[in-house]
Amino acid sequence: SGSAIEKLNIPQTATVDWSTDKMDLRGATLSETVDGLLAMYPEVKNVKESPVGLIKSETQTKVTSKFDKESLDNVLNELSMHFGIKMKFDGGSLIITR
Repeated sequence: SGSAIEKLNIPQTATVDWSTDKMDLRGATLSETVDGLLAMYPEVKNVKESPVGLIKSETQTKVTSKFDKESLDNVLNELSMHFGIKMKFDGGSLIITR
């Protein structure tokens, strides 16, 4: 008999890979990108958004970009331009505003 485990080919709309100090965004929404930042940068302890709901509501813009061991400031500057919002890091918080 064959293997009981079957590989499912689920189309990936977005991929955020933060292994080996690289963050590889392929068609990632703001929400997926924030998840990647939290995983990759341990100094980011929490996320603050204004207005509340901004991260989840921002679904139209999708980013494809690669960051290789770049500083958090550099990454946030580039992502701010991509998403057309303000992203800054302050005292453990990633702050995202319109």
